[in-house]
Amino acid sequence: MNRARRGFLPICCYILAAAVIAAYCAWLVIKGVPGIMGIVLGLIAVVLFGVGLTRTAAAFKRREPLVLADGKPPYILLALWIMSINAVFIVWALMTSPGISFFQALERIWYNTIDANNYAEIADHWYFPVEGSQLQYKIAFFPLYPVLMKGFWYIVRSMPISGMILSSACAYAVGLIVYKIARLELGDDCASSAVRYLFILPSAFFLMAPMTESLYLLPTAAFFLALIKKKRGIAAFCAFLAATSRPQGVLFVIPFAVEMIAQIKEYGISKSLKYFPLVLSPLVGMGCYLLINFQVYGDPLYFMSVQSQHWGNSLSPFWHTPVYLAEYLQHYLESGDTRIALGLSVPNLLAFFGGLGLIVSGAKRLRPSLTLYSLAYFAMSFGISWLLSGPRYLCCLFPVAIAAARVRGKGRGDDLLLSFVFFVCFVAYIFLFMNRFYVY
Repeated sequence: MNRARRGFLPICCYILAAAVIAAYCAWLVIKGVPGIMGIVLGLIAVVLFGVGLTRTAAAFKRREPLVLADGKPPYILLALWIMSINAVFIVWALMTSPGISFFQALERIWYNTIDANNYAEIADHWYFPVEGSQLQYKIAFFPLYPVLMKGFWYIVRSMPISGMILSSACAYAVGLIVYKIARLELGDDCASSAVRYLFILPSAFFLMAPMTESLYLLPTAAFFLALIKKKRGIAAFCAFLAATSRPQGVLFVIPFAVEMIAQIKEYGISKSLKYFPLVLSPLVGMGCYLLINFQVYGDPLYFMSVQSQHWGNSLSPFWHTPVYLAEYLQHYLESGDTRIALGLSVPNLLAFFGGLGLIVSGAKRLRPSLTLYSLAYFAMSFGISWLLSGPRYLCCLFPVAIAAARVRGKGRGDDLLLSFVFFVCFVAYIFLFMNRFYVY
């Protein structure tokens, strides 16, 4: 019986890998062959995803997390880095908006470049049931961030400053928690590297912007730390919060269920079943958001129609994403639209294959629930019909940074080389963002 339980989750991983490959083959038959390059790119994506699942199956036999004394997270360096990025934002605002007030300058850089204005308007006026108006599109944004943003506004009386403080505080807490998770999973050598990689990922500057990235990442990291330490109530609360900040929060059902099933041997079926209702906590969080949709527009799924009609976005197989990204890139280069190619197509392609490659590379060593969540997050975030923000989505996936720390090698030179590569990409991407190269 115990042997059967031990084999259940790995078998599920193998079945899922086979299902993904079968779905890709069916998609080719139904949709038609997208050309040689399209087949190659889609096949690479599917194979990598399948390998990730099979490596995860092998990871179920790994040892438990390391039992270590409390280490010393990089408190000061992390705080200095976060303050430095905020200083860059402030200097940028002042240099590009002379002749207006400091607060207006911040509004201009954030409201004209990313979705910060949408969160600020929700914080000010909540959601608007106004058909045919731009205001109705705010329902596509989840409520937790604007609610907390409004709380900070009562202190600082500026929405951009409120958002930057909220995001920076969450980012700092994320760094400390990710350090603890990486230390438990990989030991002392990799923990500091994992935190460093997380904060110099090319799009990591979004963690300090008045956007929901760091707020989503905080309950995500706290959720997994609670799971590792078997504090199920705290994990359930964090899953609930994540599901009220971004749609990907509903995916917490997967790692939660995996951990509960894996612990049946230790606690027995009866005790495990007693905790199983906690697995539904992310669904409760999503339910609160759907209730807002229903109360405002009379349709719990209204946000999906907004995504489709206003942004032209809908769910799509993740293997189709690199296919159309490559087609767009070719079109932009041939038509001379290099700004769109450099700011949109190239970063999204690199984020797609780089992120998936790192997930797969760390799958055999990391906790299976971490990898399964990462694969599900990847499939949901990158599996859309018009990918605009792949690098930004990737910065919310902290297991990528831990995987990078795992595969970098043991030498100091390998660590410095990977840090240098990430940092150069970080500087290049923030340069593109500040110069309006279609970075979203």
